[in-house]
Amino acid sequence: MSNNLTKHNFSVTREQREVNAGHQGKVIWFTGLSGSGKSTVANALDEVLNKRGLKTYILDGDNVRMGLNKDLGFSPEDRKENIRRISETAKLFADAGTIVLTAFISPYQEDRQQAREIIGDLDFSEVFVDTPLEECERRDPKGLYKKARAGEIKGFTGIDAPYEEPENAQVILRGGTIQEQVDILVDYIDNHDKKEGWTKINYGGQPTTNEDKKYAVFVGRFQPYHYGHIGLIQQKLDEGVPALILIRDIEPDEKNPFTTQETALMITKYHKAKGDDVQVMIVPDIESVNFGRGVGYEVNEFDPPKNIGWISATNIRESIKKESDDWKVMVDESIQRDVAHYLTDTLTQKENGFQ
Repeated sequence: MSNNLTKHNFSVTREQREVNAGHQGKVIWFTGLSGSGKSTVANALDEVLNKRGLKTYILDGDNVRMGLNKDLGFSPEDRKENIRRISETAKLFADAGTIVLTAFISPYQEDRQQAREIIGDLDFSEVFVDTPLEECERRDPKGLYKKARAGEIKGFTGIDAPYEEPENAQVILRGGTIQEQVDILVDYIDNHDKKEGWTKINYGGQPTTNEDKKYAVFVGRFQPYHYGHIGLIQQKLDEGVPALILIRDIEPDEKNPFTTQETALMITKYHKAKGDDVQVMIVPDIESVNFGRGVGYEVNEFDPPKNIGWISATNIRESIKKESDDWKVMVDESIQRDVAHYLTDTLTQKENGFQ
């Protein structure tokens, strides 16, 4: 390497990018034989994470070899360089606050360990898709095993080139449906969240450390966020008081058609576009709100103006359920687009058996 190279440190930090993304950057590294289902599972997981409002990207073996690594073959040396380049690329994505799903055979333990070291142990989760060779050959989606058995392909992993199974994979997928495998991965991610909080970053920007800055707090489900909510919050913003919107973390159902993350993104996008001093945070569901004497802040119940007092999230949901457009007069146009988008995705997933 040339001694004339200097690493530049730029003004926008990784932490700032992660705050804007709403979660930390991570790499989920899928490994397994050709035909094991790596790309299929990665794609299904990508859909689920995207539905949650997370910023994701898939790096797939064939796709990368068509572009970035099209100059590489399949010798041990080229395989090693293939994984090195992918690792460096995945690291850049993670630094930008993206959750990267990589789907590569990556047959050598040494190369996967190098990937972990390049990316960083805290950012790297290895997923071994442990599908038996016999099953991979039976599937043979690209006809490669047949060619390898006929001697038309040399150095094919599992036939005349080794695959070294992971020794310490964070997740091992053996059998089951795609949905069952995705459920295992989502459970792993959610439990990871409890330990490290890597998809639970504040949606509204850098948490303030200014003790003189006090917020007006609003708690709700916001299913969906409508003009009634906006009107109440705007009263405080008009007084020069910043708003902290706390979204109760609840499971989607008939009364709550949107995930908490979808709701957070809808609210964040609306206020960010207006330049409002608003932070949005997801909090555990609440049983009650309690306060003592002399706590140093007010507890207010707002009487909404008549022009918005009639607006109800229940009426909006009923209108949507009836496939009527009446709800649109109660919801800002920018939020209408997100509502339609998320509802379309939900219907599509139900039709495809993902819910």
